[in-house]
Amino acid sequence: MMINSREAVREAVVRGLGIAPVAESEFIPDKRLHTVRVSNADMKNSVYVCCLKRRIQRQRISAFLDLVEEVNSKKKAGSKAKARA
Repeated sequence: MMINSREAVREAVVRGLGIAPVAESEFIPDKRLHTVRVSNADMKNSVYVCCLKRRIQRQRISAFLDLVEEVNSKKKAGSKAKARA
């Protein structure tokens, strides 16, 4: 079974299909669920930015994608510096 949205995951848990991790930025309190905050865990969550290929050359979209790539480059450089320290 594949569940493709946070709302669908929450509803699957409500229906007894299991448990699920939820990113803090996507957490929506729900009285039907018991939640436990996880701290000091080495967890990673990937986020993607996407657009239609035919729109990639639009000025605002292109500028935004360039900004995302610049931020990613700075984060990677910062991670490597921390790893060396």
